[in-house]
Amino acid sequence: MKNFMSMSAVLALSLTSVWGQNLADPDEIKPIKDFNPPQFITPNLAQSAMVENQFDRTDRVNRYYVTNTIDSAMSPFRLQSGFYGKNFYNSALAFARSSNVYAMANLNFTKFNGYKDGGGYSDGVRFKSQNGQKLGVGYERFGQGLVLGFVPNDLSEVKFTLLHDKIDDDENPQHQQDAVETDRYMARLDARLGEADMSNTANFMFRYRDISRHADNFSVRNAGQQKAYVDLKRKIYDLKLSYDADLGDFHNSFGVGYTRDEALGERFGRNETQFKQMGISGFVKNAYRFPELHADIFSIFDTLSYNINEQNRLSLGLNYVYDSTDIKKYNDTLSLKNGRGVVMKTFPNPDHVYKNFYNADTKGKVNQEAFSAKLKYEFMPDERQNYSASLAHMERIGNFMERFSALSPAGNEQNIKMGNVIVGNPHLKNEEHNYIELAAKFDSENFNGYMNSLFGLSYELGGSVRYDDAKNLIIWDRARPGVKNFAPNIAQHANQHGQVGTRNIDATLWQVSTFAKLNLSKNWGVSAKFDYNYGQNDTDDRPLYQIRPAELNLALDYKDIASFGSYAFGAAGRFVAKQSRGDFVAYTQANGKPADGALGIDDKDAAKGFGTLDLYGSMEFHSKFGLRFGVNNVFDKEYIEYITPDHVVSFAPNNIYAPGRTFWLSVHYDY
Repeated sequence: MKNFMSMSAVLALSLTSVWGQNLADPDEIKPIKDFNPPQFITPNLAQSAMVENQFDRTDRVNRYYVTNTIDSAMSPFRLQSGFYGKNFYNSALAFARSSNVYAMANLNFTKFNGYKDGGGYSDGVRFKSQNGQKLGVGYERFGQGLVLGFVPNDLSEVKFTLLHDKIDDDENPQHQQDAVETDRYMARLDARLGEADMSNTANFMFRYRDISRHADNFSVRNAGQQKAYVDLKRKIYDLKLSYDADLGDFHNSFGVGYTRDEALGERFGRNETQFKQMGISGFVKNAYRFPELHADIFSIFDTLSYNINEQNRLSLGLNYVYDSTDIKKYNDTLSLKNGRGVVMKTFPNPDHVYKNFYNADTKGKVNQEAFSAKLKYEFMPDERQNYSASLAHMERIGNFMERFSALSPAGNEQNIKMGNVIVGNPHLKNEEHNYIELAAKFDSENFNGYMNSLFGLSYELGGSVRYDDAKNLIIWDRARPGVKNFAPNIAQHANQHGQVGTRNIDATLWQVSTFAKLNLSKNWGVSAKFDYNYGQNDTDDRPLYQIRPAELNLALDYKDIASFGSYAFGAAGRFVAKQSRGDFVAYTQANGKPADGALGIDDKDAAKGFGTLDLYGSMEFHSKFGLRFGVNNVFDKEYIEYITPDHVVSFAPNNIYAPGRTFWLSVHYDY
């Protein structure tokens, strides 16, 4: 039984090793706006997952369903199949275990066919492309996962995880290109030697990630004469070692890490009429998304915790990172040759682009180091209360896109305005976050989880407040005159105004989050969550872009038992406030003065406040068979998410409306 419980804990965290605490981990700091494909659907989450939609950010997976017991059961075989309007998600999971070995395998498939928005428009698209084509949304996704574990005894454990995720024909009408193919692999090996409670324990982790993406403007839409595509390839190797030890009233966690990150992004183009006249077949490479990059990243951390007594703990975390990135092919010759091999045109290479934009000479190598520290005090009067205060200085080195993007001009104002010229700054300073955070969580003695009271009325309350005085915050911006230390060469030429690059600024950030879970009785429950965010660009005295508006989520749930098992019904309201503070105007030559605009990724139509209501329910029959069902956006509300879609890079996205009223049903089976 002891080994089984250990395996259950590991499976519940299928991608998280028993890693020592790195209190000052800089990975907690994320860019203000990032662009990535959706996260992996991991085996431990696959049975409760729903269709992912980048145009709808409502969290419906984490609501209360009685089918959760089926989805999380440690049984040999489980199935989930559901439709969500016109869209489908299916998942099958197999699980096997013995006294010291376990295995779990998952297959999941998503078919996203689109939807109607609250105004009755197909796929939320209320415009046509430049050549008059009506665009749509959709994708097809197939994922596989495998987890193998071996627990020979109480003092050792080994786990291997393998994931594959393939997304085809991901239509992105907010942008000019679609993510036609995304193919990702992740293999990970975790090993523990020592006590499971980390009192005297060594941990090892090796991870390999392989990512390839192809985006173009002609596979799933009509491009006309001008065709283009981008190919991205990336391989990442991670190795980490840590050791944890109890030393009386102290606990120390020490670790070292190494990452090898290799990436290459290339853009190709073809003008059908021009290339035929010149006798050119195929496509011509005309820019690097980013040149070939080889990064060696070394890290070391230490976290020391002191238990002053049973109620008080003080922890100090330190983290150091050294990043050495070699830039290959940065001065390659990019040219257009006719059918006879004569050079007709040359294109700017990354070296030229960096120098033209920032006066930056990389000489093929960039070295950076970052130091982070965090001090945390915790007060725990008893096992049901936790109060903490943290003081931190966290440094983040810019990612590959922020530092090395090298998409050069296409030579016309429309491409500049739409953000097709994207240039990172190889010499960005580290982003520094100096913050203080207060957090609290407490629950009543009879609270055993939401919709689960030991007796009578019970509750859990919590929240956090963070004030962040950020120095050298990394932002995207548009080249224009009057902006100090940003794109000085571009700013001198009016016809190049509006090109997108990165710069450092000082900023003020606030984050407030509170939640309450209240079990009114054994049958009724109410939950609430409120989030508020504030971001101010202090350098330019203007609001930061893509700051989430204030949002309140409320839910009322009812459950009961029946002769066949149990059932539950619920109603959830999502209320999003108007965002009056945004970066709403893109600066280009046409709008004249620097004060008229900046990046312009935000949109005033998307900034309007809205409220939606969902109704949902679930039934389980003897913990073997279950149904989950509901109606999303009951009143068919028309709205656009303020936070823009993120599957592809787009700094001037078209507005895509969220789904309107949608009926859905999923079947869950435990064999």
